[in-house]
Amino acid sequence: MLVLVDAECTHDGSIKHILKFENWGWTTLERRVFDAKRTSDLTVLQVGLGLVVFFFWLGM
Repeated sequence: MLVLVDAECTHDGSIKHILKFENWGWTTLERRVFDAKRTSDLTVLQVGLGLVVFFFWLGM
């Protein structure tokens, strides 16, 4: 069995998640969710994870 796991826990938009920003401060929303550098890093992580899974699958 093979399980694909997201490279990083991405923002799910749930009410519970959004309410955390009441404590963290709304200015952290942009840094934690919408930051362009973070988003591009996430893409790199996910591509890398996909390649690892692909090559692992080839070797099975």
